[in-house]
Amino acid sequence: MVPMPRPWRRSCGPGSRTPTVTSRAPMRRRKKPSSAARRARPPPAAERRQRRRRPIRGLRSLDGVDVVGARSDPAGLDPECRRLLEAWRRAPDARARERFYLEEILPVVLPRFVARPLTGAPPEFRRPRFLVSLVGRSFRGAALLSALLKPERVLLLRTRPLPALGAREPSALESVARAAGLPLDAIEHQVLEYEDDLAVAEELRQFGHRTRCARDEIAVDVTDGEGRFGIAAALAAQAAGARLLMVDHERWDPALVAPVPFTEYPRHLGDPMAVLASAAIGRICSAFDAGHYGDAATRAAELAERMLQPAEARCLERVSRGYGAWHAFRYDEARRHLGEAKALLDRRADPAWPWLPAVRERLDSHLAILDALEGAGPRPATFEEGAPLILSQLAAARRALAQADLDDAVLLYHGAVERVVDLVLWTRFGLDDRNPDFSSVSLDQARFDAVGPLVFDRYEPGAPRGPILYRNGIQLLHTLAPELLAEQDIGPLKGLGRMRNELVHGLVPRHPRATEVASVFRKVAPFWARLFGGLDRFEAQLADYAFPRLTGEAEVAGGA
Repeated sequence: MVPMPRPWRRSCGPGSRTPTVTSRAPMRRRKKPSSAARRARPPPAAERRQRRRRPIRGLRSLDGVDVVGARSDPAGLDPECRRLLEAWRRAPDARARERFYLEEILPVVLPRFVARPLTGAPPEFRRPRFLVSLVGRSFRGAALLSALLKPERVLLLRTRPLPALGAREPSALESVARAAGLPLDAIEHQVLEYEDDLAVAEELRQFGHRTRCARDEIAVDVTDGEGRFGIAAALAAQAAGARLLMVDHERWDPALVAPVPFTEYPRHLGDPMAVLASAAIGRICSAFDAGHYGDAATRAAELAERMLQPAEARCLERVSRGYGAWHAFRYDEARRHLGEAKALLDRRADPAWPWLPAVRERLDSHLAILDALEGAGPRPATFEEGAPLILSQLAAARRALAQADLDDAVLLYHGAVERVVDLVLWTRFGLDDRNPDFSSVSLDQARFDAVGPLVFDRYEPGAPRGPILYRNGIQLLHTLAPELLAEQDIGPLKGLGRMRNELVHGLVPRHPRATEVASVFRKVAPFWARLFGGLDRFEAQLADYAFPRLTGEAEVAGGA
């Protein structure tokens, strides 16, 4: 028998590694496809990613208000505002939504925004005469705070890697000028290098010199300043004695990953580093819970480099890298990162960290599970020895469904069924999936042929042949152990296989709907219950493999 490679040969989803074959044939000019062929062609990768974009759950405003809901519509809107909100949601992309906001929604929002109090303003606060606004992906903050403060002059600071998404930049500048009641030449516009932190402080110093104003007569708007740009501006504003302001939102649209119009309100920031660090930690936790483990780790590493006390960010980086490696089935790497996270937490943990209880609750048990996963060899001697590999993949499929990554959910779930069938046939009947010796088992040929038409669309009776794949594995397991794979399981399992084939092998991939995936998960659940000694016991074991939720929000997913 040929040893089965670890982590078993039919890998799918984030853990798979497909070699890249580079052709050395000379390049030939390709014929331009017809318009009909272009319409039949699958959508480009960017469009597919946009369609399957995962909502980031768990976002909160600085007031601690939950800003994510099923639709997160603000209450008390009149019909005209609701019409504008729906039109904004129907915009095809972020660029179109930004343009629609500036041209259609902003004039309606301005009176509502100006009437709201400045949250967090100290008693001695007085209206600044000048406004410096960071502009990354949107001009909203600059326009709204200009309407609130009515400054004498506005300076817009931008970075080249993050251009504004408005289709026509002069129109966006005009929107800011109209909101502030200023002529267009009173709006200064400066583009900075992203990496040059000192340039922000220098621009603020020069702006103060040109306007000849007092320290607290300048307000710095950091609504759209993220990462290094926002931190540099906050530090520069603090050093210059300027006021630090932002536009906060009460609601967040999870599908568009964008703040909801008509929920804006102004906020005065106290200690800028504490506020920005707290907001950055919140974004890291939200990215983690949405399954963006690499993004969360990168954000945490960048934040740690700029904090005087980086322990929290360092711990979050290790936690994100560890669970990201686990989700990709790199168990040795996951064990190493989470072991480092535990060592850091034991030395430096602060009970005030909001995400700490969720990690503490599971970290020790997850380290033990990773030890078991590392110890599971390519040929488990018993079902119990190989069960952690199956449960780990099932948990990954359930996470993918909860994160609306439906393609991965189907692929991971299909792979888990195929692997558990291989595991049972190997541990109970000694059948190697690559080169099975069917003479070693007592097979009821009549029963085998009777179940064939239930599994295959076109079935020809005959002796079983190898290798053992998805469908003939189901046929074999039902024939040899009907108490484990019952006849009523065959239909849902066949439907899962069809869903996976339409996704992988179709000329135009058919992406499954969330209701379809959740329905298949529920219908296959009795099969898992028989394998693991009952549904309650199975769910309890699978729950041990669930990742912590750093934002505290509960994960919602269909049954396995």
